Amino acid sequence: MRISKPREERRQEIVETARELFIAQGIDNTPVSQIVKTVGVAQGLFYYYFKSKDEIIAAVADHIMDSIERSINSSLERKDMGFNQRITMVVDMFLASFGILDEGTGKVTSLVYSSQLYDIIKARLTNTTTDVINALMAEGTSSGALNIRHPELMVTLIIQGLAELIGNGLRERSVILDLIEQGLNLPENSLQ
Repeated sequence: MRISKPREERRQEIVETARELFIAQGIDNTPVSQIVKTVGVAQGLFYYYFKSKDEIIAAVADHIMDSIERSINSSLERKDMGFNQRITMVVDMFLASFGILDEGTGKVTSLVYSSQLYDIIKARLTNTTTDVINALMAEGTSSGALNIRHPELMVTLIIQGLAELIGNGLRERSVILDLIEQGLNLPENSLQ
């Protein structure tokens, strides 16, 4: 017996399934036929929602970025955490949202990471992260947690540099946090 779902719910199910498959095995290694088979729908239904594989790739990138942006922006509202805790939380949300950090164990894993998908969203991700970190930097500077002469330029340097390093294979959370500490002139191990 076929289960009918509301249009938006079915579309979201296809996007989430495609996201999991793209991250697990890469975009090129994930045919539309596998996406629909995993969802349990006919291939024609896929084309009812998406004109092409490129369109589902764009929808997955939007889905990932919407999730990251919601999570990161909520971190700005957390007044119960200090500057260092919020910087660490932003890094962890990015890593978890993109599938680099296993949310259950807190360990970094490279098995579920798709560099193809990362490359597609890197520009939007860099801009979003830069905006959020700049807001945190302004707060850190005014509270005395930071003492940096050119905070906005340093944020750009750190974020663009990390974006490039992650795109080239950097997966170690401790190294990422260490680089941020060094770039922001924070004490060693202040970001955990």
